[in-house]
This record gives sequence, structure tokens and C-alpha cells, in this order.
Amino acid sequence: QDVAAPPPPPPRRVRLATARDVRREMTSVYADSRAGAIPPATGSRLCFMLDMVRRSIESMEIETRLAEVERQLSGGV
Repeated sequence: QDVAAPPPPPPRRVRLATARDVRREMTSVYADSRAGAIPPATGSRLCFMLDMVRRSIESMEIETRLAEVERQLSGGV
């Protein structure tokens, strides 16, 4: 009698709040791809998406810093 394989575990949740978090996850994806745990095409797509997240985080950080500089230059403290 064939027994169905158990379903795969749900994907792990990853914290991507900082560029450092994203770099860490990209390193993990790269290592998984090199080890054969995920296909290279999947790893490439994931790293592309992670890079978009990193760019978004960096843009937000730059906007926040610029707003603070503008506030200080306009006389606000």
C-alpha cells in the first residue's frame, strides 16, 4: 500500500527589515543554490527579488536622512 509523502514544511519566515537582513538572505539563497537545495533559476529569481527589496530599503533610508538634514538646515532641531 502506497503512503503519500507528508507535505513539505511551510517556508521559513525571514526578517527583511534592513539591507543587512537582505544581504544575509541573499547569501543563504546563494548557498542553497550552490548546494543543489534549490534550482539555480529559482535562486536567481529569489536574489533578483531580494535585490529589489534591498533597493527599496536603501531608498527609504536615504529619504529619511535627507528629510532630517533638510529639517536641520531649515532651523528645526
